Amino acid sequence: MKTFKDAKAAYEAAVAAKKDAAELATLKQTMDDAFTALSAEDKKTLEGESNIVTLADIRAAIVDAVKTQIEASMPKGATAPTLDDIKAAVEAAFKTHTEAKKVPTTDEIKSIVGAIVTEQVKNIRVPGKQLGNANDPDPNANPEGRISIPTTLRKDNLPLHLKQLFNLMTWGKTNTGVPHKSILNDGIRDSDLQAACQKGERELDRVRGKAMSMTPVEFVAHGRKTLATADNGDFVPVDLSSELQRRLYLESVLAGLLASRELEMPSPDYRLPLTTTLPSFGLFSTENTLAIGSDPGTDGIHLIAKKVMGRCDYSYEIDEDSIIPILPLITSSLAQSAGLALDSMIINGDTTATHMDSDIAANAGLPTNMVAAEKAWKGFRKFALAASLVSDFSTGGISDANLRTLRKKLGKYGLRLNGSTIWLVGPNGYSDMLGIPLVQTLYSYGPQATVLTGELSQFSGMPIIASERCREDLNASGVYDGSTVTKGSVLAVNLDRFLMGRRREFTVEAFRDPRLQQTNIIAAFRRAFSPIETPSATVPTVALGYNYAA
Repeated sequence: MKTFKDAKAAYEAAVAAKKDAAELATLKQTMDDAFTALSAEDKKTLEGESNIVTLADIRAAIVDAVKTQIEASMPKGATAPTLDDIKAAVEAAFKTHTEAKKVPTTDEIKSIVGAIVTEQVKNIRVPGKQLGNANDPDPNANPEGRISIPTTLRKDNLPLHLKQLFNLMTWGKTNTGVPHKSILNDGIRDSDLQAACQKGERELDRVRGKAMSMTPVEFVAHGRKTLATADNGDFVPVDLSSELQRRLYLESVLAGLLASRELEMPSPDYRLPLTTTLPSFGLFSTENTLAIGSDPGTDGIHLIAKKVMGRCDYSYEIDEDSIIPILPLITSSLAQSAGLALDSMIINGDTTATHMDSDIAANAGLPTNMVAAEKAWKGFRKFALAASLVSDFSTGGISDANLRTLRKKLGKYGLRLNGSTIWLVGPNGYSDMLGIPLVQTLYSYGPQATVLTGELSQFSGMPIIASERCREDLNASGVYDGSTVTKGSVLAVNLDRFLMGRRREFTVEAFRDPRLQQTNIIAAFRRAFSPIETPSATVPTVALGYNYAA
């Protein structure tokens, strides 16, 4: 018996060690010879021993059963626990439910298997519910039971404002004769629309509130990023009107600064009462003397809302699938164009019979039925020229001395360094300001020197607003005449002395023109703009530097 068991152990050890075939054959022959030499009684004893179930056998059987059951019941695409995980779980279960080296009862085995399967099912790893999961053998596959989340815009995953724009752009293809206003919110639940409109109002209020709470220096340095950041993380897409208005503020720093000075107009023609002078205080040396009243001066701001419109056209040939990728581009284009138009109206506006700039007077570049937006109201440059609040920069151009002279024109309205007095320049004017020796070097300007940063947010304590609509193609008189187009302009403005009226946010409509096989997307908003007091020699709230080579 002992000889056979030794031979068998030697053979099994060689198999485990992966010995060569010749050695294994020799060891097996030795084991077989030892078995043949056994007596009948010894052979019967060995057969009985082979039928004994050990604790190790039970562990191994449970491991195989659990692994098979879990693999059979797993959802498609899921990753099962490893064999080592299951073995560890079985070993832990045996320690919990049985005593060491004791064969468990039937009830104990059921309890062990139940605990192991429950624990391992919790650990089943299901892949992310999106296309292109790193664990997928085929990233383009979409197994049954998985949710596909598109990584690009599709008709069924558009945010609300783009869904509204999509509805407008496809209006008329399948809804001929249906008014487009009823199409705008097609397929959008009332609850979603209401939530989006409410959030849009909150966002616009936040933009205007932040513009009010920030100094212009802070606004120029951080304004666009701050205004673009939401205060909360809830994902409720805003409606199209609010989204265009928000982007308008982001596109135009000047419009963003004036956002805190916007008034909601209850009517399109709105007069706002105003006190222009303060009551008088005097010295009274005698007791019981009757105070002599001095009535404050009064005036009124007259705000007249003007409608500003823009249009984006596309052909019938663009089908629905092709429209979707250009939705963000159209939204951005409408808001950017609106921002540039509003900038130009505020800076270059003029309501006189013939506009001061000949190209605007002639509505150059516009369709025959469209009037230049710069004719809506008087702007900063017109107010400065009309009141002779100007400074000739022909000697020295944009320099420290000339800018200080221009600021001096503002008198007391140029004192609010941390308030709202700003420089307004064009692209070339901004570059010239970067080159002023006073701000160039580390020695003269410290770590904010332009030679280090390449940018300049303020000069002499006043924020710098750069706008491409601050004209740099003027003549020596500070206006455009189409002949001399080499002179630039710089404005010093106290924004606190100007107001913006808001009668209506953006409205977006669509018009299909069968004659041209074209659809027009039309965006419009209504604004008013006015000084609190008309700039003059006694109220110098704006000043113009002109007649220098741009």
